[in-house]
Amino acid sequence: MTKRAPAGRFLLPGCVLFACLASAPVLAQTDQAPLQKHPDPKAIRVIPGVSPLVAPVSRKTGADEADGKAPAMPANDAAATSGGDRKRAVDATAGIAATETTISHAVDASVDEMQPYMQVRVVQNLQAQTAKGSTQALNAQHKLITHLNEHFLAIDPQVWHDEQNARAAVIHLLSGGHPAVGHRLLSLDPPAAIDPALLKGALAYIEGRKTEARSILQPIDPLTLPPTLGGQVALVQAILSMPDDLEEALVSIDKARLLLPGSLVEEAALRRAVSVAAALNDPRMFQSYSLQYMRRFNNSIYNSDFRRRFAIAMRRFGESEDKHTFAELDSVITEFDLDARRSLYLLLSYSSLIAGNVTLSNEAAKAALPLTMDDSESQARSHLYLAGSMLNANTIEQSLQHLWKVKRGNLSARDQLLADKIAHVLNNIRAWPESSEPALGYSLSTTDAGKGEPGWQLGTLEHGKLALDKTDLFLSTAQQSSLR
Repeated sequence: MTKRAPAGRFLLPGCVLFACLASAPVLAQTDQAPLQKHPDPKAIRVIPGVSPLVAPVSRKTGADEADGKAPAMPANDAAATSGGDRKRAVDATAGIAATETTISHAVDASVDEMQPYMQVRVVQNLQAQTAKGSTQALNAQHKLITHLNEHFLAIDPQVWHDEQNARAAVIHLLSGGHPAVGHRLLSLDPPAAIDPALLKGALAYIEGRKTEARSILQPIDPLTLPPTLGGQVALVQAILSMPDDLEEALVSIDKARLLLPGSLVEEAALRRAVSVAAALNDPRMFQSYSLQYMRRFNNSIYNSDFRRRFAIAMRRFGESEDKHTFAELDSVITEFDLDARRSLYLLLSYSSLIAGNVTLSNEAAKAALPLTMDDSESQARSHLYLAGSMLNANTIEQSLQHLWKVKRGNLSARDQLLADKIAHVLNNIRAWPESSEPALGYSLSTTDAGKGEPGWQLGTLEHGKLALDKTDLFLSTAQQSSLR
């Protein structure tokens, strides 16, 4: 029988199973009272989009529902950056929604009373919310990982003889856990119920031993592992393959996305896929991965990293000679907000101009110009890049018109130097002089006239000597004129 809890709180009986983390409904947030602090600092607070937790249950009743068939387990993109020397944080979650509203419902479930595989699943659900933009979930995740670092070191070693818990330990390590947890599991006798290669590879990865980690983890096929662990391993394999083997990295990225679709693993994999496609100079692949990311994970906490990678790609594609490059890039750039679109067009135009790709530079600058404001730096840059992309005899008048519209005071030092170079080239473009008559004439001579008679070749040789004398006179006159 359910006990009546104080106002704004709800207690669940200990015999109730953990709700399926994939299908749990989001708690309603209407007419809610402010969330009060729970007396137990380790109580788990429910975050919108994260499954509500109930009281802990025994392994006998809970194992059937969490046997590895749970939904995707996203990886923390900041793996190996969470330290174990920080002060123990006991408040596991923030209890505040991404919409800045509080939740009046909470569950009295102590983290320490859960099995490790369930504790890690709570972390994974918080990580999944970071892909949707929840900063509160990000803060809660860091606190809970810090707490689990100490808890896993103090827990009964018998717990790690369960395969689910041992897998959870590897996932914890790859999600930002402290290396001490991995070292403890490797020291157990009897050993933990997991392939030691996974533990050793995870440790080498988070401790920064890239070469060793790759040699250990690369032979492992993520498709043979449970999806929740295989997706994490595939993402790590992709990271370890970059930038030495981009093709192999791309295969691992696609495996990670296949195993854990919709998770933070896929979000992190797509961000790296954008960089790989740019490094391979494949605008079509770049377009595909970028559009998928923007339409599915555009609110992610790590969106700024995606934009940084996208901007670097604009510099790379500046050298592309494919006539379809701009159309494919433009279809992605239009997904950004106006300010970002303007900046990306200008970055692409500048990079293309520096690389000598005037066609792509011209297209990008034309797209940027309508998005600029009068007398702004971006408008001056647009006109400058347009002038530079028209440096030829056929479009010299248009180039001059754009250059005259550039306000030098609105340019950075880099662009002012570029403006000087463009002006210098324009001032040295001249039309080729036309002549009403050929500068030199020529005549035909029959070389076999009187052939066979003594000295018949002398006439031809004399004619050639006269032609050479005229040529020398012409060249000497031209040289003297250029020196005046």
